[in-house]
Amino acid sequence: MKQLATDYPLNSNPASAEYPGGSIKNESVPGTSGDGTPLDSPIINDYVGFSEALIDAGLVAASGSADTALASDRLDAIVNLIGIRTLQNLYGISSSNTFIYGPGLSMVADATAVIQSSGLYIGLYIANTTFTTTGNFSSDAGNFDKLRIRTRDVGDATTTNAGVIEQATSAEVQNGALGNLAVTPSGLSTRTATETRTGLVEKADNTEAVGGVADKFVDAATMQHALLNPTDVTDKREALGIYVGRVNSDGTSIVLPSGWTVSKISTGSYQINHNLSTADFNVGVLVVKNDVNTQAAQVRVKTSTYFTVLLGTSGVGSFDDPFDFTVIV
Repeated sequence: MKQLATDYPLNSNPASAEYPGGSIKNESVPGTSGDGTPLDSPIINDYVGFSEALIDAGLVAASGSADTALASDRLDAIVNLIGIRTLQNLYGISSSNTFIYGPGLSMVADATAVIQSSGLYIGLYIANTTFTTTGNFSSDAGNFDKLRIRTRDVGDATTTNAGVIEQATSAEVQNGALGNLAVTPSGLSTRTATETRTGLVEKADNTEAVGGVADKFVDAATMQHALLNPTDVTDKREALGIYVGRVNSDGTSIVLPSGWTVSKISTGSYQINHNLSTADFNVGVLVVKNDVNTQAAQVRVKTSTYFTVLLGTSGVGSFDDPFDFTVIV
């Protein structure tokens, strides 16, 4: 290839990033200055030689017609070269004017086997030479001058065969009925669990477990944390099976666990109704007088729905003060 800046230093533009070998220069005074690049045979032959080399390497026979946008020998050669280099670089297959072959192969039948095993259907057609394709190759009549590569019809993918598979939509992933679609990570993330559908569910953290956040699962560790760390003092006691209350001497409640009630049976006798659904619990009772325990008390009856409290004994103490009770299940 000619280097204009070297061969015509006074009649070309100097080398640049765009044209490292120099570029063609117009005359400063057309027709008289003589400082433009000459249109001589070495320069023209440089471009002619490139075209000849291109169509030869691309296995194209010159048509004898000027190239146009509709028919171009040079473009055909470039297309062929791309395919030939693909065969050479990816599959170890070369080309000649008659055969295609691989390392150690010299017959078209052998090359056909190599091509088919590569996962492609490949037909190589050389100018003025008919290459008859066989087997699974597509057949074309007449003479061709292009390298044509067609993707192989590999069929649908199954559990035992590689192949083509369609990507499932989010709706199809959620439906879960089809067995021939591929699930992507983004599609899988839409398959959330519901009361009627299996799927993904997020783990609750300790705060969410204590707060009872919906649509989260609780493991053993977060369950333990929720039981030992309820949302308020009352819940903490009851989570451990401890229930406390205070009752006035007239039988009205000051503090009772949720869902519990109290009624006065008679002076010094009271019934505490609970919702423990068991009679297997212990009760402690303290009578309060100026915040000091001064009155004896006892639990007379325990059932799965209530227990009774009797304050003091006959002739002992006063029944004018409230009492506290503690139930431990």
